[in-house]
Amino acid sequence: MFLLTVAFEDEVEVMNSMQKPRKITVRGTDGVRYPFLVKPKDDLRKDARLMEFNSIINKLLKKDVESSRRQLCIFPLVVKINVEIFGRIP
Repeated sequence: MFLLTVAFEDEVEVMNSMQKPRKITVRGTDGVRYPFLVKPKDDLRKDARLMEFNSIINKLLKKDVESSRRQLCIFPLVVKINVEIFGRIP
């Protein structure tokens, strides 16, 4: 099954950071609203490297008895690089 874009929500939220990324919401053919973070003129490879680092930290936290008991983790953030100057973070 393929998921297609039905519509873009009218509201765009500008995040409060140096790059001023925009949070947009897309509605799919399944009726679900999918949030995306659009980052203009930014090197998304940095974000991908950060996610690799977070994954390693999560594995270490899971192996540690006390951290595992407390269910400590870094919430995942998936980075998809579409082209050099545009990416999405669902």
